[in-house]
Amino acid sequence: MIAANPVIASTPALPLARGRLALAWAAQYALWLAGYLAVNAVTAGRAAMRPMLPLEERIPFVPAAYPIYASIYLEVALPIWLARTRREYVTLQVACALGALVAFALFLAAPMPYPRPALAPRTGAEALLAFEWALDQPRCTFPSQHVTFAWLLACGLGGRSRSWRIGWTLNAIAISVATLLVKQHFVVDVLGGAALAWAAWRVAPAIAARLFGGDDA
Repeated sequence: MIAANPVIASTPALPLARGRLALAWAAQYALWLAGYLAVNAVTAGRAAMRPMLPLEERIPFVPAAYPIYASIYLEVALPIWLARTRREYVTLQVACALGALVAFALFLAAPMPYPRPALAPRTGAEALLAFEWALDQPRCTFPSQHVTFAWLLACGLGGRSRSWRIGWTLNAIAISVATLLVKQHFVVDVLGGAALAWAAWRVAPAIAARLFGGDDA
């Protein structure tokens, strides 16, 4: 489990301009999406390696796990309402931005296409997974940004109480497992995503402090 930063965990609750945070969040993730799609496009036809571990091919293909996998698309917006201070919010967003930038660099340097299985959609989950596969070609794999963001949420929101820590940790574990079950990532992608979350969370508080100094409002 990635430990919550004690400085962030002990920050007192102060009011936030949630509307302004929502606008900033929308701009940030519009840039992330544009960047991700651009990186995915320019890596077409490239393959650095296929880091499939022994026995990894035996992991079952479970399209029904897609809702868990995709839940991160909604969860990344939750800090807009759940963060208690601006510093807490900014620290988490800085960590996510750092994770995305490092991931983009690795995607460009070493595309690792995942060999997706055949999928003939029959259920709603299968149809949604097929739609995502059509938009997201399997080249941007290491590290898994789903895993990175899930563990960063566990770090940023889990420090509030023991129950929150357990809940967000279980959520991150579930998303990490789901990335394997829906055949979006190699096992090393999941491990790399978790390691990147840890590294980004260690660096982000210092950057947030430089941005805001002692102002926690």
